[in-house]
Amino acid sequence: MRFPHPQSHVAQALSAVRSKVEKPLARCKHALTRNQHAQDPDPDPSGALGGEVPQVPTFEDNLQRRCFSEASLQLIGREESLFGSGQQKQEEEADLQQEEEAGLNQGEEAGLTQEEEAGLKYDYERLWEEGIKPTIRKSLQHLDQSDQGALKEAVLAIQQEEEQDRRWEGPQDRERPDWRPWCYRHAHDALLEEMVRERMQEVEPYPGGGSSVQRELIGLGQRIREDMLQVARQVRGCYPGNRDVGVCCYPGNMHVGCYPGNVGVCQAYARLYHQAFSARLTELSEFGLDLPDCTHLLSWTNQHYPRMLQEPELVCEVDIKEPLLPADVLRPLEEQYMEHRETELKRCVETVLQMAEQAWRGGATQMIDGCYSSPLAIDTIQCVDANLKSCREILGDDSTHTHTLLATLIPFFRRYKHFLERVLRQSGAHSRPVVMANLTCLRQFREFVTGETPFPDDVRISCVSLVTNMRDACHTHLTSVIHQNIKETYRKLWSHNWLQKSGRVCEQLRDGLNTHLQDLTALDHTSRQELLGVLHEEVLLEYVRRMMKRKIKLKDKQQQEQAATALCSDNQDIHTVFMEAGSTEGWISKVLPELANLLKIQDPDAILLQLVTLTAELPDISVGHVSALLQLRGGLSDRDCKKIKETFTELSGSQNTHTHTHTRLFFSKVKLT
Repeated sequence: MRFPHPQSHVAQALSAVRSKVEKPLARCKHALTRNQHAQDPDPDPSGALGGEVPQVPTFEDNLQRRCFSEASLQLIGREESLFGSGQQKQEEEADLQQEEEAGLNQGEEAGLTQEEEAGLKYDYERLWEEGIKPTIRKSLQHLDQSDQGALKEAVLAIQQEEEQDRRWEGPQDRERPDWRPWCYRHAHDALLEEMVRERMQEVEPYPGGGSSVQRELIGLGQRIREDMLQVARQVRGCYPGNRDVGVCCYPGNMHVGCYPGNVGVCQAYARLYHQAFSARLTELSEFGLDLPDCTHLLSWTNQHYPRMLQEPELVCEVDIKEPLLPADVLRPLEEQYMEHRETELKRCVETVLQMAEQAWRGGATQMIDGCYSSPLAIDTIQCVDANLKSCREILGDDSTHTHTLLATLIPFFRRYKHFLERVLRQSGAHSRPVVMANLTCLRQFREFVTGETPFPDDVRISCVSLVTNMRDACHTHLTSVIHQNIKETYRKLWSHNWLQKSGRVCEQLRDGLNTHLQDLTALDHTSRQELLGVLHEEVLLEYVRRMMKRKIKLKDKQQQEQAATALCSDNQDIHTVFMEAGSTEGWISKVLPELANLLKIQDPDAILLQLVTLTAELPDISVGHVSALLQLRGGLSDRDCKKIKETFTELSGSQNTHTHTHTRLFFSKVKLT
């Protein structure tokens, strides 16, 4: 653990210790030796030390009272006295010479120094083994105020010893103690790792239900959460440096802190627990887990464990970016889970489709609020949503997994299309309600595919295409019956009878439409609006197609104006029918009035201008359509017609029709015969 280096605090303390201890301790040592040799039966301490000695706590006292920083300073002072600088040694040699003159034995003095060194080394070991180490070992238990104070003392002592280690770095003019560097902080890091390993090994499985793997994972997760909250609540405040401490990176100590700078003590513990939990999960994954255990392990990896680190007390202290499981371990587990999810989704949607087919074959189409309905779309969408939700909960928001699941809808829609094709091929009375019910399903599917669900672009395009094709086929199935029943009325359009009695012909058309539009009320509102818009367009397409068959020729201005008036009147009647039925496609009603204007205009240049206006509204009109329209009327010479068509071709060719903001197409659907 890399502790902050408050140089001023430690340096000042050491300086004070040296000034108070070095020379007095040497004098005291010599005086005590003299007294020992003199064998004074009643020595006078006050005389030997020059006055009354205050009762300063000894090293033993500080160790027992858990004042580890004071004990550390005492040991450092003794160390500085025993291993002083060259100048200090000269002073001590002078004192020794005086002692020799007084009759002291050099051998006894050397023996005393070696004994003091051995005693000092022993006390350093006791400071760690009897003081600091057991105090740190209690860190993950509940700490009362006294325990927290002891832990602060232990951390400060480690900091002081680290500073003393640095003092001995580099060349020295004195002999280095054989115990330096002590590397207390390295021992501290190793101790934390040992503590975490032991606590993870002694975890009891969760007593609730589930497999042994699931109960073990819950027990490990609870232990990590409890210990990390203990570190955040009680341990963190015992470490200095804004109460943030980190893990050092000694050579060979790669357990926790191989990162530059300081790492908070919460982060240090978090990394240790992260590594221990990761190792255990990796071991469990090697056992060949069944699906429930695989799912539970993935839940802890991707959901429970990351959520645990987001506890309010931890979120600002812990930042673990490394994945809990390496990719080579995680990938097979995810593949196992995804294979199950794909199988489950396919089974679900297949069952829903089979139920729809059974309902069709049974001849029972349910009605809700007077509309034909089928649960196929809702059941399928709910199944997809449920599998996507489970996938996100277990594996997280991974677009790859979402893509895999949603791609299963493409074969589903293909099977659905085959089912509808079988329904459409049967012309029985029951087919029509089934088609209406499935139009609602197709609308719901289209809204789902184009909605907020994150479909990949390729899957979305394929699904929309399949759904659109099915919807168009259903529309054609329903409208073709209507067109077939009013076919005779269509034949009267743009005939000589229509020109004389257009109102009566349009009335027949209107009545025929109204009769069939009543049958569409069994569609849901939105689907009915869509179908009415399609039918409205198809009726006008048939109207214009009949117009361009050129059964009649408008020879003069009077006939041209008469036809234009009839055309506008018919358009209004048809428009009214569909608007009253619920259509919202009002734009289509502008087509016939534009064609009526084209019939009334007599000047060739004005006709060309009207064509340009029509092209702006409906850019898919072709020169073939223009030619058919011009042939309806008389009064134009071949030269005028040729000029109009050539100019129109030039203008339409020079225009970039893709610049139009609308996408409405009409004339391209009018087939010329």
